Amino acid sequence: MSNMLSADLYPALVGTPVGLESQNLVSDLIQSLPIGLNARFCRCLWLKDDDPVSCATACRSLLETIIGDVCLREQLTQNRRGVRLYVLVGMCMDSSAVPQTIVDHMLTVRNYGNTGAHAGDDYSLISTAYVEPCVLALVNILKWYMEKYL
Repeated sequence: MSNMLSADLYPALVGTPVGLESQNLVSDLIQSLPIGLNARFCRCLWLKDDDPVSCATACRSLLETIIGDVCLREQLTQNRRGVRLYVLVGMCMDSSAVPQTIVDHMLTVRNYGNTGAHAGDDYSLISTAYVEPCVLALVNILKWYMEKYL
């Protein structure tokens, strides 16, 4: 979709340890997010370089919040509490309300987040470079979510 941030526009996030205000590509998104989503998204960005394992897990957690809200708004479920993320993603897959590209981004964040949450003692596989596609997918999900629902 043309309104999504593409990987070639993403370098502003890559390797930037601090200074969210200098990241022009996501500044509009950050400024337009409600305070709760904003704080959680900024946390994901900050963790990306310093603690990529926690970044992946935080991205997954934020996805769970967003996708739960989407499922409630689209009346795909009556209650999101206790519903596993893969079930919520499945509901979105089966719904015409969520474009396939966004479902693909949701699957990306879920998979990376699962790796972060279930890596056990082997965190060596999870680096800043590893989580960059996860953060990019989350940016695209948030952009779509903001345009459609907020």
